[in-house]
Amino acid sequence: MDLALSWQDNCDNPMLEDVDWNSKTRRSCAILLDDTIYIDKRSPGYVDYSDEIIKFMDIHSDLLSRGQQPITKTGDMSETRFIDLELHLGLPYVFIHQGGCEHLIIVEQVRLFHPGDDPRVANYPRQIFRSGPRRLSCGICSERFARWITFNDDDAPSSPCYFCFDCFYMLHYSADGERLNDFNAYVYLENMDDRVGYQVALQKFKDSIKHQEKVKVKKEKS
Repeated sequence: MDLALSWQDNCDNPMLEDVDWNSKTRRSCAILLDDTIYIDKRSPGYVDYSDEIIKFMDIHSDLLSRGQQPITKTGDMSETRFIDLELHLGLPYVFIHQGGCEHLIIVEQVRLFHPGDDPRVANYPRQIFRSGPRRLSCGICSERFARWITFNDDDAPSSPCYFCFDCFYMLHYSADGERLNDFNAYVYLENMDDRVGYQVALQKFKDSIKHQEKVKVKKEKS
C-alpha cells in the first residue's frame, strides 16, 4: 500500500483552500537504474526529475556508496523495454513519484518462460502480490484516522507524527485559525485513490467548525 504524502507544506493552510488535488507533480514518476534515470513522459505537463537529481549527485558524489554509480544519463520510460536493461540481482533501485515519495525496487529472481506461465504478452508485467489495506490512526487520540503528518513539531510526541483533523487543528491553531508554533505539515493520504474520501472528510470537519462557531455566537447572545 502506498502511504502518500502531499506535494507541499500546508502548515499555513490547514483548511486546504485552493489546493490543486490534481497537480501535475502527482502524475509524474521516474525510476533510477544504475547510471540512468528513466522519466515517465506520458502525462501532459509531466515533471522531469532528472535535472535536479543529476545536479545533486554531481555535487554530493561523496555520499555514494562503494560501487554505486552516479546518475549521469536520462531515458524515456515508455520507450524502454526490459530487454534493454542490464538489471543486477539484489541491487536496490529507486522509484520516485508524487513529487518525493520513494520506493526501493529489488530484482530477486530472473527465470526463463515456463509452460505454466500466461503466454499473453499484453498481460505483463503481472502483479502477484499486494499488501492489505493499512490505515494509520491519529497519534494523539488513537480514535480517528490520520489525515495529517507533521515534521519538526515540538508540540508533537514524535517526528513525524500523525494527526486526525480535530487533534491537528486543536494543537496547532488558535480559535481564529492562527498558527501557534513552527512545524511542517503535509496532507496524509493512504493512497492516491483516497483523495475524494479525504476531501469529503475535510468538508465534514469544516462544517463541524462552522456549527461550533454558530453555537458559540448563540450562547454569547443569550
